[in-house]
Amino acid sequence: MREGFRSNDRGRGVSVRTVDVSKIYRLGQVEVPALKSVSVEIMAGEMIDITGRSGSGKSTLLRQLGLLDRPTTGRVLLEGEDVTGMSESRRSQLRLTHLGYVFQEYALIPELTACENVYLPAMMRGASRAQCRQRSCELLETVGFGDRVNHRPKELSGGEQ
Repeated sequence: MREGFRSNDRGRGVSVRTVDVSKIYRLGQVEVPALKSVSVEIMAGEMIDITGRSGSGKSTLLRQLGLLDRPTTGRVLLEGEDVTGMSESRRSQLRLTHLGYVFQEYALIPELTACENVYLPAMMRGASRAQCRQRSCELLETVGFGDRVNHRPKELSGGEQ
């Protein structure tokens, strides 16, 4: 099983780093250690693979790197700034402006077209609907989906989604 992470800040470059990050999930009285003192640094533009057997902590590490979860112990730094204790709204803003995601499971909104699903994050950053639609269509055309821009997720194959 393999998962990937790439820091992506629209060409400006972002580095992300974990320092002695541990994550323990508590299931009732049972503690399940998912990460044990993991330190990793990913430089701006660098692409890495995280490999390992099922249950080895790959997805948990990606959730830390992507600011989707908080570590039990340790620190996560984005461009050298400790984001571990930041408010959820600030972390959300950083995810929106500094990180990009490709989820293993589909994260598409079923009521929106492919184009609308692509431009939604840009609209959340404050760009105009017209700008977003144009750029979204360009991006979909670039990856060979120009004829699918108005299709809803249920009208796309699993691979297209």
